[in-house]
Amino acid sequence: MILGISLDSINAERKNFTEGEFKVSYSSEIVDVKEAEIPAFDEKVTELKFSFDVRYQQKEAEVGSLKFTGSILWKENSKKLLEKWKKDKKLPEDVGLIILNNLYRKCLIIGANLSDQLGLPSPIPLPRVALKK
Repeated sequence: MILGISLDSINAERKNFTEGEFKVSYSSEIVDVKEAEIPAFDEKVTELKFSFDVRYQQKEAEVGSLKFTGSILWKENSKKLLEKWKKDKKLPEDVGLIILNNLYRKCLIIGANLSDQLGLPSPIPLPRVALKK
């Protein structure tokens, strides 16, 4: 169960973006996993440090980027999660899916607002309203 996702840094940049075709790519990485103590809880929780990047490309040149770093607090099967991380530097599949889906949702929602402020296309498709014919 995710207790919270907090951001430590956001870096947003627009370079020479012009109208026309573009490519958006995402990458995420869990960079560290460790045990953490939260005063509100009697038991220890797991803190997962992450990085999340959105890159805009036109004709193979990077024309914009959004970069996030932060941490996720997890409270469930912490021992199993920590053991898997120490052994393989990977998360258990069931936990990894939950973590990544929530991480993408959080960062892409913020990214949609940042991209609008920078005059970049949204990193996620937004609905379009059309007239009925």
